[in-house]
Amino acid sequence: EIHQDPVGLLGASLTLEKDRYKITVFGRNLTNRDFADQGSRFNVGPGANGVAHHVWGGEPRNYGVELAFKL
Repeated sequence: EIHQDPVGLLGASLTLEKDRYKITVFGRNLTNRDFADQGSRFNVGPGANGVAHHVWGGEPRNYGVELAFKL
């Protein structure tokens, strides 16, 4: 069985708007915590005697800036 304890992730964003313009600064998984995003369990081998697990890691820390304007 695949099991993971609950994981808390820290994210933040700040948006400033003026007239037709908007700028947003954002960050996700700011503590860069490793966690499993999804996983699978399947039988392998002759007669399905073996079991294999595959786990995909979650998104690492990322951050950026978004710029937008209204026409």
